[in-house]
Amino acid sequence: HCDYLDAFGGLSSLSKSFCEEYNRYTALHHELDDARKAEADREYREERLRREIRELEDAEPIPGEEETLRSRETILRNQEKLRDKLERVFTCFHGNDDDEGIVSLSLTAEASAEQAARYADSLSELAKNIGDFRYRAEDLSDQLRDALRELEGSPGELDHIEERLAVYRRLIRRYGSIEAAVLRLQEAKN
Repeated sequence: HCDYLDAFGGLSSLSKSFCEEYNRYTALHHELDDARKAEADREYREERLRREIRELEDAEPIPGEEETLRSRETILRNQEKLRDKLERVFTCFHGNDDDEGIVSLSLTAEASAEQAARYADSLSELAKNIGDFRYRAEDLSDQLRDALRELEGSPGELDHIEERLAVYRRLIRRYGSIEAAVLRLQEAKN
Protein backbone atom coordinates (compact mmCIF):
# COMPACT_ATOMS: atom_id res chain seq x y z
CA HIS A 1 0.00 0.00 0.00
CA CYS A 2 2.91 2.38 0.66
CA ASP A 3 3.93 2.20 -2.97
CA TYR A 4 0.36 3.24 -4.06
CA LEU A 5 0.32 6.13 -1.61
CA ASP A 6 3.78 7.28 -2.69
CA ALA A 7 2.75 7.09 -6.35
CA PHE A 8 -0.48 9.00 -5.63
CA GLY A 9 1.40 11.74 -3.80
CA GLY A 10 4.15 11.89 -6.42
CA LEU A 11 6.73 10.74 -3.84
CA SER A 12 7.99 7.59 -5.61
CA SER A 13 11.39 9.07 -6.49
CA LEU A 14 11.73 10.54 -3.00
CA SER A 15 10.73 7.20 -1.46
CA LYS A 16 13.25 5.37 -3.61
CA SER A 17 15.94 7.88 -2.67
CA PHE A 18 15.02 7.50 1.01
CA CYS A 19 15.25 3.68 0.76
CA GLU A 20 18.68 3.93 -0.85
CA GLU A 21 19.91 6.34 1.82
CA TYR A 22 18.43 4.15 4.57
CA ASN A 23 20.17 1.07 3.14
CA ARG A 24 23.43 3.02 2.98
CA TYR A 25 22.89 4.22 6.57
CA THR A 26 22.23 0.62 7.69
CA ALA A 27 25.37 -0.61 5.92
CA LEU A 28 27.45 2.15 7.50
CA HIS A 29 25.93 1.39 10.89
CA HIS A 30 26.95 -2.29 10.50
CA GLU A 31 30.44 -1.23 9.46
CA LEU A 32 30.65 1.01 12.52
CA ASP A 33 29.49 -1.85 14.77
CA ASP A 34 32.05 -4.15 13.18
CA ALA A 35 34.78 -1.53 13.66
CA ARG A 36 33.78 -1.06 17.31
CA LYS A 37 33.82 -4.85 17.86
CA ALA A 38 37.21 -5.11 16.15
CA GLU A 39 38.54 -2.27 18.34
CA ALA A 40 37.15 -3.88 21.48
CA ASP A 41 38.67 -7.22 20.44
CA ARG A 42 42.03 -5.54 19.73
CA GLU A 43 41.96 -3.82 23.13
CA TYR A 44 41.07 -7.12 24.81
CA ARG A 45 43.98 -8.89 23.06
CA GLU A 46 46.35 -6.04 23.99
CA GLU A 47 45.27 -6.18 27.64
CA ARG A 48 45.62 -9.97 27.67
CA LEU A 49 49.10 -9.62 26.14
CA ARG A 50 50.08 -6.98 28.73
CA ARG A 51 48.88 -9.30 31.53
CA GLU A 52 50.81 -12.19 30.02
CA ILE A 53 53.98 -10.08 29.75
CA ARG A 54 53.54 -8.85 33.33
CA GLU A 55 53.00 -12.42 34.57
CA LEU A 56 56.09 -13.70 32.75
CA GLU A 57 58.24 -10.76 33.82
CA ASP A 58 57.13 -11.19 37.44
CA ALA A 59 57.91 -14.91 37.25
CA GLU A 60 61.38 -14.24 35.77
CA PRO A 61 61.72 -17.77 34.39
CA ILE A 62 65.29 -18.99 34.07
CA PRO A 63 65.99 -22.15 32.08
CA GLY A 64 67.62 -24.75 34.35
CA GLU A 65 66.63 -23.05 37.60
CA GLU A 66 63.82 -25.51 38.25
CA GLU A 67 66.24 -28.45 38.44
CA THR A 68 68.50 -26.50 40.81
CA LEU A 69 65.54 -25.64 43.02
CA ARG A 70 64.31 -29.25 43.06
CA SER A 71 67.78 -30.42 44.05
CA ARG A 72 67.99 -27.87 46.88
CA GLU A 73 64.45 -28.73 47.99
CA THR A 74 65.42 -32.42 48.24
CA ILE A 75 68.48 -31.50 50.31
CA LEU A 76 66.48 -29.31 52.69
CA ARG A 77 63.70 -31.89 53.07
CA ASN A 78 66.27 -34.60 53.90
CA GLN A 79 68.55 -32.36 55.91
CA GLU A 80 68.67 -34.51 59.06
CA LYS A 81 69.39 -37.75 57.20
CA LEU A 82 72.10 -36.09 55.13
CA ARG A 83 73.67 -34.45 58.17
CA ASP A 84 73.77 -37.80 59.99
CA LYS A 85 75.49 -39.56 57.07
CA LEU A 86 77.97 -36.75 56.42
CA GLU A 87 78.87 -36.46 60.10
CA ARG A 88 79.64 -40.19 60.12
CA VAL A 89 81.93 -39.73 57.12
CA PHE A 90 83.51 -36.67 58.76
CA THR A 91 84.14 -38.73 61.90
CA CYS A 92 85.88 -41.37 59.77
CA PHE A 93 88.21 -38.66 58.48
CA HIS A 94 88.85 -36.86 61.77
CA GLY A 95 88.13 -39.50 64.36
CA ASN A 96 86.43 -39.04 67.71
CA ASP A 97 87.37 -39.38 71.38
CA ASP A 98 87.91 -43.12 70.99
CA ASP A 99 89.44 -43.51 67.55
CA GLU A 100 91.76 -41.66 65.21
CA GLY A 101 90.52 -40.67 61.76
CA ILE A 102 91.94 -41.16 58.30
CA VAL A 103 93.65 -37.74 58.29
CA SER A 104 95.60 -38.27 61.49
CA LEU A 105 96.34 -41.92 60.64
CA SER A 106 97.65 -40.93 57.20
CA LEU A 107 99.84 -38.26 58.83
CA THR A 108 101.28 -40.92 61.15
CA ALA A 109 101.71 -43.31 58.21
CA GLU A 110 103.43 -40.64 56.13
CA ALA A 111 105.86 -39.77 58.96
CA SER A 112 106.68 -43.45 59.50
CA ALA A 113 107.18 -44.04 55.75
CA GLU A 114 109.48 -41.00 55.51
CA GLN A 115 111.53 -42.32 58.45
CA ALA A 116 111.75 -45.74 56.78
CA ALA A 117 112.78 -44.08 53.50
CA ARG A 118 115.85 -42.66 55.28
CA TYR A 119 117.11 -46.20 55.62
CA ALA A 120 115.94 -47.51 52.25
CA ASP A 121 115.76 -45.18 49.25
CA SER A 122 113.39 -47.60 47.53
CA LEU A 123 110.69 -46.58 50.06
CA SER A 124 110.83 -42.85 49.20
CA GLU A 125 108.22 -43.33 46.43
CA LEU A 126 105.94 -45.07 48.93
CA ALA A 127 106.37 -42.18 51.41
CA LYS A 128 105.56 -39.71 48.62
CA ASN A 129 102.39 -41.65 47.66
CA ILE A 130 101.28 -41.76 51.30
CA GLY A 131 101.84 -37.98 51.48
CA ASP A 132 99.73 -37.53 48.35
CA PHE A 133 97.06 -39.69 49.96
CA ARG A 134 97.15 -37.51 53.08
CA TYR A 135 96.75 -34.33 51.03
CA ARG A 136 93.84 -35.91 49.18
CA ALA A 137 92.29 -36.96 52.51
CA GLU A 138 92.61 -33.37 53.79
CA ASP A 139 90.99 -32.05 50.59
CA LEU A 140 88.13 -34.52 51.00
CA SER A 141 87.81 -33.46 54.62
CA ASP A 142 87.45 -29.82 53.52
CA GLN A 143 84.82 -30.84 50.98
CA LEU A 144 82.92 -32.68 53.72
CA ARG A 145 83.06 -29.61 55.94
CA ASP A 146 81.69 -27.49 53.06
CA ALA A 147 78.93 -30.02 52.38
CA LEU A 148 77.90 -29.91 56.04
CA ARG A 149 77.79 -26.10 55.92
CA GLU A 150 75.73 -26.24 52.73
CA LEU A 151 73.10 -28.28 54.54
CA GLU A 152 72.33 -25.27 56.68
CA GLY A 153 69.30 -23.65 55.12
CA SER A 154 68.37 -20.09 55.85
CA PRO A 155 65.05 -19.48 57.57
CA GLY A 156 62.30 -19.47 55.00
CA GLU A 157 64.50 -20.90 52.24
CA LEU A 158 62.34 -24.01 51.83
CA ASP A 159 59.19 -21.86 51.68
CA HIS A 160 60.79 -19.63 49.05
CA ILE A 161 61.83 -22.66 46.99
CA GLU A 162 58.35 -24.16 47.19
CA GLU A 163 56.79 -20.86 46.07
CA ARG A 164 59.22 -20.60 43.18
CA LEU A 165 58.53 -24.19 42.13
CA ALA A 166 54.79 -23.45 42.22
CA VAL A 167 55.41 -20.57 39.81
CA TYR A 168 57.33 -22.93 37.53
CA ARG A 169 54.57 -25.56 37.69
CA ARG A 170 52.01 -22.92 36.66
CA LEU A 171 54.21 -21.74 33.78
CA ILE A 172 54.83 -25.29 32.60
CA ARG A 173 51.11 -26.08 32.76
CA ARG A 174 50.37 -22.98 30.69
CA TYR A 175 53.28 -22.95 28.22
CA GLY A 176 54.55 -26.54 28.23
CA SER A 177 58.08 -25.75 29.42
CA ILE A 178 60.14 -22.97 30.93
CA GLU A 179 61.99 -22.53 27.65
CA ALA A 180 58.63 -22.05 25.89
CA ALA A 181 57.61 -19.47 28.53
CA VAL A 182 60.87 -17.54 27.99
CA LEU A 183 60.33 -17.67 24.23
CA ARG A 184 56.71 -16.52 24.65
CA LEU A 185 57.89 -13.54 26.71
CA GLN A 186 60.32 -12.54 23.97
CA GLU A 187 57.60 -12.92 21.32
CA ALA A 188 55.07 -10.99 23.39
CA LYS A 189 57.45 -8.07 23.88
CA ASN A 190 57.96 -7.79 20.14
